[in-house]
Amino acid sequence: MKVHVLFLLSAVSALTLGNWALAAHSDLDLPILLTQVPDAPEDIDANGDSENSSNIDALSGAAEVIANPNPPLPLSDRENGAYAYNSRGIGYAQRDELYRAISDYSTAIAFDAGFAAAYVNRGNAYRDLKDIDRALDDYTAAIRLDPSDSWAYFNRALLYAERDNLTKALENYTLAVRVDPENTEALNNRGVMNLKLGRIEEAIADFDAALEADPRFIRALNNRGVAHRWNGELELALADHEAAIELDPTRADSFNNRGIIYRRRDQLRQAIDDFGTAISLDKTYVPAHSNRGNAYHARRDFKQAIADYDRALELDDSDVMTALARGIAYAQLEDASKAVADFDAVLKRLQAQGEDFLPFYTSTRELQETVKALIETETWFTTIDEDEGKRLTVALVQLLQAKLDLPGQAAANSPS
Repeated sequence: MKVHVLFLLSAVSALTLGNWALAAHSDLDLPILLTQVPDAPEDIDANGDSENSSNIDALSGAAEVIANPNPPLPLSDRENGAYAYNSRGIGYAQRDELYRAISDYSTAIAFDAGFAAAYVNRGNAYRDLKDIDRALDDYTAAIRLDPSDSWAYFNRALLYAERDNLTKALENYTLAVRVDPENTEALNNRGVMNLKLGRIEEAIADFDAALEADPRFIRALNNRGVAHRWNGELELALADHEAAIELDPTRADSFNNRGIIYRRRDQLRQAIDDFGTAISLDKTYVPAHSNRGNAYHARRDFKQAIADYDRALELDDSDVMTALARGIAYAQLEDASKAVADFDAVLKRLQAQGEDFLPFYTSTRELQETVKALIETETWFTTIDEDEGKRLTVALVQLLQAKLDLPGQAAANSPS
């Protein structure tokens, strides 16, 4: 399933290799994807909205290029042919004039059909325009022409990951690392794929390798901390997140990650402080709002919890597990109408999403805790004879228990 990534890192553009290829760097920042690992009940992201405004802009950009074609380069520049047009394409891409960039990259390829860098650059532009099929074709062409280009494999892996083809993404990150063992972005992202596939030890090894090449790679530090947490190694996880904070105390995800460790250790005051710091650094950071709500929930401060859940859901109304947690908090406050409304919305969304309604990082233990909280809610609904509330709660319990009983569930997720 797709995981909410509204806070993706900006793609970093860089000239790589001697043949002027514009590399697309990672947007699979694991602290962003995996900082919402729930305790119970928790905050899980479910997202799949398209970016219609970007598509409209892309169409208008194409029309503009058709109406006003790129001017030909001066004759002196055209003597350099492919390199000259590829260079101007890079300039257009850096100004986000992607269709003009594509036009120049295509001209470069017409000059030299074996110019691998131009294929990579055109693939990057297609990727930014969400034209995944053309981007894949271009990266594949670049790899066929130059099998030693680590970034071509890397960029192709990004696209497979976007399509949730984790096996193909892992294969391509492995190829990227094979041709360049110090490609830290590829090592980090391969670690992400290994975590998604439940290969925790392999993920830790990837993050170790990335950090050996670059000890100040903060995302890899945070990611390794998440992997250690999945392994039940809370002290190692805490050390990684504290190292990340020391390197850069302005990152919300690092404080959020450390807050999760404190919450796991029942150090709720420290957890709430860390989530609060994350929010002060980025008021739109959904995981910190949800996680602080969960910490207040654990302290049975349900009103404060609901306030944080409200804010998280304002920012991301598709966050199923935060809505479920809010419903449980309303039930604890004996606000039956609001609890029923949340449960009804959650049940409809879960039923619509089928088997993949939970992210890959929701562990068996966390599901068990959520089911336990729902059963307690069901008991409360029974005492007040809230028939609709009881029906919805029973349905949610059954649905989550069915998820717990799926074969291989424990192996596919973090250890319980």
